[in-house]
Amino acid sequence: MNQNDKEQREQIVGETVNIQDGGAAVIKGNSVSIKDGGAFIIKGQDVSIRDGGGAVVVGETVNIQDGGAAFMVARRAELKDASILLLASKSVSGEARVLVDLKAAVVLGLVAGLVVGILKYLLMSRSRGKA
Repeated sequence: MNQNDKEQREQIVGETVNIQDGGAAVIKGNSVSIKDGGAFIIKGQDVSIRDGGGAVVVGETVNIQDGGAAFMVARRAELKDASILLLASKSVSGEARVLVDLKAAVVLGLVAGLVVGILKYLLMSRSRGKA
């Protein structure tokens, strides 16, 4: 399935999906290629994004050049001038600005849980003291 002409669709599903100057809410395919476009959710075996991006990108192999993703999960990530908020990948190559990797996300989650637990304990202790 091909899509051109700055068209926006709700969902695009196909074995091979090629998008140029367009996008969709959800894109699913075995092979997904996006140039100058994007989607909220992109899922495929092989995902290639150039000058575009997605909120959630999931794939066996994900290649992003001059683009980005908020959340990315891939067995192999190949990045060039990419910006990623949260990256979970077994193998990463190339240049990217990753705000939070998987290890940092686990540590942040543990610290946040600990802080919330301590605050909850302190607030409960304080309310019991007033009664």
